[in-house]
Amino acid sequence: MAEAGELEPTLTTFVIVSALSTWGVFALSGAGVIRRLPFLKTVIFMVALVFIGRGVAFPFIMPLFPENSLTFWIVSSLICLTIGLCYALGGWQLHKQQANL
Repeated sequence: MAEAGELEPTLTTFVIVSALSTWGVFALSGAGVIRRLPFLKTVIFMVALVFIGRGVAFPFIMPLFPENSLTFWIVSSLICLTIGLCYALGGWQLHKQQANL
């Protein structure tokens, strides 16, 4: 589609890059690297749910993208699950930290 000059691949990539960058900024905020952002704990847990959901939902998503190999689905799902669990752990640590204040 990109070679055909269509705009959809560019827009899709832009949306994904924007979401991942925003989530990364929230992760840096949660880690204390940058200032604390509003709704930090909520966003961290929501990002965790998105990644964990993607990690475990691959059997249901696979038929929508038949061109992707099983190896792709397993590896990318494990990566998403790992990232999601890291966000969940960070969110839990934020929760505990706020409870101790």
